Amino acid sequence: MKIAISSSGKTLDSPLDPRFGRCAWFLVIDPADMRYEVFDNQSAAQSSGAGIQAAQFLADKNVAAVITGHVGPNAVQTLSAAGIEIFTEQQGTIKEVVERYKNGGLNPTAQSTVGRHFGMGGGGRGGRIGAGTASGGGRGTAQGGARGVRQGSVRGMGRGGGIRRS
Repeated sequence: MKIAISSSGKTLDSPLDPRFGRCAWFLVIDPADMRYEVFDNQSAAQSSGAGIQAAQFLADKNVAAVITGHVGPNAVQTLSAAGIEIFTEQQGTIKEVVERYKNGGLNPTAQSTVGRHFGMGGGGRGGRIGAGTASGGGRGTAQGGARGVRQGSVRGMGRGGGIRRS
């Protein structure tokens, strides 16, 4: 049996990455002998659907469980459909998390812990305040190069929640 853990690094001493779909790495581990493989999370750079793509990738790797910090609703749906157990709200090193799993110290969930687009910059919900170049609809160019649209009647106070451009 294999489990997947969202990781900030490539070793068992690396800290768990709390973002499922946008974590840096996945460690796929056999808890019985602690042998593992490291996979670069290719879906982390996607503009949308990162959680779904990450879940599909791990389903293709035949993992039985995923351990992470936070997971969104689309990833939960995809993981659940694949029959993969989900353990959330974890922290610590990968080694510590595996030990908790082996000792039965984790409780599975079928619920998301965050909303959609959580792992995107600014919380994914438009955390960048716009400069307000248009009137009426709250449309504006955000600080930091992000651009977004917010419905409402506040003039020039739109919140940028769109794609971040460097």
